[in-house]
Amino acid sequence: MQKKATALFIIISMLLCSFLAGCGGSAGNSAGSNNSTVPSANSESNAAATDTITIRLAGTLPAEHQLSKTGQLFADEVNKKSGGALNVEFYPAGQLYNDETMVKAVPQGGVEMGICQTANWSGLCPATGYYTLSSYFDDYDWFKKCCAGEPGQIVVSELEAAANVKVLQLLNYGICELVSTKPLRTPADFKGARLRMLGTSESIYLQALGGSPVSMSAAENYEAMQKGTVEGASTGPSSVISRKLYEVGKYVTVGTQLKETKYFLMVNGKFWNSLSPEHQRILEDAGQVVFDYNVTASKESDQDALDQLEKLGCELTYWTPEEFKAIQAITLEPVLKQFRKEVGDSLYTKLIEASEALR
Repeated sequence: MQKKATALFIIISMLLCSFLAGCGGSAGNSAGSNNSTVPSANSESNAAATDTITIRLAGTLPAEHQLSKTGQLFADEVNKKSGGALNVEFYPAGQLYNDETMVKAVPQGGVEMGICQTANWSGLCPATGYYTLSSYFDDYDWFKKCCAGEPGQIVVSELEAAANVKVLQLLNYGICELVSTKPLRTPADFKGARLRMLGTSESIYLQALGGSPVSMSAAENYEAMQKGTVEGASTGPSSVISRKLYEVGKYVTVGTQLKETKYFLMVNGKFWNSLSPEHQRILEDAGQVVFDYNVTASKESDQDALDQLEKLGCELTYWTPEEFKAIQAITLEPVLKQFRKEVGDSLYTKLIEASEALR
């Protein structure tokens, strides 16, 4: 009898536990159902985050450089005008890629956007060598007209087709001149001189004058000049200050017409095509805003740098038009001959004729 009572007690206890568990489960499911019908603030923010298109913009220059400030302005402008639909993240100072690796990164989609020096693209698109024709552009106001006009449009079209990119703007780094350990004023001053030069046209320019071009990164200029490996370097006045080249080279030559260095503000082609027309327009409008800023900022940066160099004790030599023409008479023909060889007769003629029409 006692065994039957015990068995009955166990059965009743099990049934009671099952009942309570079922009630608890129902209560839990009911609460879950209510939660799913009322979205939380976190759910809404997650949805918004999913809808936001993130655009990484890679830069190569120090954060304080005017071109990096131009990049940050572009990011701020797009983020503001898109109302958060687009989120541009700017990475200056080569945090993502440098000038050399950017040539692959942007076309291949390693990054959505980049601010890239034009000189590095001539291997992929020879037409971009147009921007660095040393001694051809003897008037930078004319050069600006060419960049904004038909010649520049031709080059951009060639690049976009060859590299799978969309060019939003052509930005200005500033003038490229010479800093050296000795005065460089006449053709005779260049004979035997070993100078760091950037790109094909600059190298041919120096070779025509009897000098020896040396290829090295800007970061190596100081040590090379200090040790006498080179007697000078082609670079921008702002770089002479930021890299303290004035400590190892007191002579700065202005008016060489080596080039006014340009940078592309560009977008990966596939990414650009994935954007809606509205978002494309926002990027284009922001590009125009930063172009206007950059025109003034680059000019002021060059002049400020030259003023500072003079205060630092550098000897600034400004070539007269006659002194430049003596250099141009020797350097121009071989520079143009090489460019013609690289792009072909047809494209060369098209670019030069369009340029001369804008003089």
